Amino acid sequence: MSIHDNWPSRGQAQEILHRGEILSPGAWVAHSRMVAQSAESLAKALNAAGIFDIYVDSEKAWVLGLLHDIGRQEGLTDMLHVTSGYDYLMHMGYPEAARVCLTHSFPIKNIDTASAGWQGKEDEKYRVEDFLKSITYDIYDKLIQLCDSVCLTSTTVPLEIRFVEVALRRGIHEKTVDKWNALLHLRGWFQSFLNEPVYSYLPDFTSW
Repeated sequence: MSIHDNWPSRGQAQEILHRGEILSPGAWVAHSRMVAQSAESLAKALNAAGIFDIYVDSEKAWVLGLLHDIGRQEGLTDMLHVTSGYDYLMHMGYPEAARVCLTHSFPIKNIDTASAGWQGKEDEKYRVEDFLKSITYDIYDKLIQLCDSVCLTSTTVPLEIRFVEVALRRGIHEKTVDKWNALLHLRGWFQSFLNEPVYSYLPDFTSW
């Protein structure tokens, strides 16, 4: 167990990701590192702005960003990675890190907004739905949702670019625009607390 009650230390998180990369190498690992860097940077910016009503722990933001996709260590399971990651980190005793495994894909608490739909069993779908309904998203849930949506493997990009990139790989469906609008709203929400555009705080940002 780490010095934290509900999430691993930075070193422990790196070791968890390293083990996951051994099990299933892929672009998800570099993406996870980019999300971690982006979440840490935005957390520091929020605190520096001095108008946000709570302190955002930048190390916690980095750790949660690094592990949000850890369920992908089980291979190409697509949306099932959210429950795989949740169960894995819960078993390790890290409920706050486990939580973002479920919340990062759903800026709207609607499982049908998943980019490629839900491929798992119905009881697993209801399990995720019930969990999302039972919580109120906190700053870390929102932070990882935004960072996940702007991060590629070695760069960060505008939301609109990421929308197109995901749509080209996975297609779109009737709930896609709803999810896009939710993420645009989330970007605006963060922007309201910052002195500069959100993108100016992201590492290796390119507008393409």
